[in-house]
Amino acid sequence: MDSNSREAQDWLRRHLDMLKDGGQWFIPRSYALVTINKAAKTYTMRGGEDLPTREVFAAIGWSERK
Repeated sequence: MDSNSREAQDWLRRHLDMLKDGGQWFIPRSYALVTINKAAKTYTMRGGEDLPTREVFAAIGWSERK
């Protein structure tokens, strides 16, 4: 996934729009669980590593909370 790809960024924005604040999303390919904070535009990723998804989050202005 190319983080500079408009398609990847648009897909992630649409996906985040479907989730409630505090919602979680499981990424099967990496066994990662993502929890989002819409108000702060932050997320946490637990379990597996998913660098491409982290890059797309950064490209749309979100940051990771450790």
